[in-house]
Amino acid sequence: LRSAFHLAGHANKNAALLLRAAAAAAREVPDLRLEIAGGGDAGAYAALSRLAEASGGAARLVGPVAHGAMADWLHGAAALVLASRRESYGMVFAEALLAGTPAMHPAGAGIDGYFEDGGAVLRVDASDEAAVAAAFVRLAREEGAFKARLAALQASGGLRPLTREGIAETYRAALAQA
Repeated sequence: LRSAFHLAGHANKNAALLLRAAAAAAREVPDLRLEIAGGGDAGAYAALSRLAEASGGAARLVGPVAHGAMADWLHGAAALVLASRRESYGMVFAEALLAGTPAMHPAGAGIDGYFEDGGAVLRVDASDEAAVAAAFVRLAREEGAFKARLAALQASGGLRPLTREGIAETYRAALAQA
């Protein structure tokens, strides 16, 4: 499982909860690993590194990932996982889905409502550590099924609204309607 954000926002991104949930989920799925990419805040990196070390090997910080390498990095994951306390649209969700990577997102935020829950995405209560751990277990155990549903969604054009062309079409339609 992978997550990515600027570490200065670690409190809003609920990084500590993600790290603890990874440790809990790894008790059910021993080979489960969470990698968090991000940089920009040495103090946050140090604090989160201590939590990652306490996970018993279930989690680690990987540092920054270059923008041009992000799609490949996300593609290598079973899923993108974010349980932000507050989240606007969240471009990383679109990047993950377009890279062929399912996404776990916070209920009521980010891409919530864009796609059927349990299809290519999984919604979680960002305040419920046990629910996040359960989602990690499900994403790890059902990786193939989530990716197959995402591939079908891509093939059917269901991700078109996330593409440049789809965004431009939506914008033009809104202007025409206005």
